[in-house]
Amino acid sequence: MKEITGVSGTIAVPADKAWAVIAAVGGVDKWAPMITACRVEGSGAGAKRFCAMAGGANLKEVITGIDHQARRFEYRITEGLPVEFEGTIRIA
Repeated sequence: MKEITGVSGTIAVPADKAWAVIAAVGGVDKWAPMITACRVEGSGAGAKRFCAMAGGANLKEVITGIDHQARRFEYRITEGLPVEFEGTIRIA
């Protein structure tokens, strides 16, 4: 069964500045406290991102879409979690 959830929040930075950080793909460890290291292979849709989590889990992700005009970033975690996970980050 597929479950869809949503989380939203507000941060005190201009949208363009927030988008520049998200769209850079790497560096998740600089803005997500549960990620301790991150590296990227490739660029754009199809790139692979590898993240180490504070608890010891290692995530392998595939970037499935980056839409700069809509400021939307989509990814899928393919390894490292006991569930399938697809995420979208949208900067409004």
